[in-house]
Amino acid sequence: MSTFFLMTNGLLAAAALTVPVLLPRPDAPVLVMVAPAGGPAEAMRVVAVAGGVLLDGTRFGPVVIAAGDGPGFATRLYAAGAVLVTASPVRPGCSSSLPGTFR
Repeated sequence: MSTFFLMTNGLLAAAALTVPVLLPRPDAPVLVMVAPAGGPAEAMRVVAVAGGVLLDGTRFGPVVIAAGDGPGFATRLYAAGAVLVTASPVRPGCSSSLPGTFR
């Protein structure tokens, strides 16, 4: 078999295993990222417009962890201006940078 064939199949297998893990579930917190110029204020605005609840901030300015009702929450986040919405890889509270929280 050719190296190209093996590499292509390896990449497809890795994608098939990774994509389901990153897809947001309706009943779980999501990681929301906005454009870097927007910062945390823009990320919070996007969550509010989408009808969600802000659960936590992160050390990365334009990224927050949020939760919302229903399967359309991710779609509403994108419509409000989110650049990326994925399943949250961290638990809320584990990487907080919101004012009034401990690090």
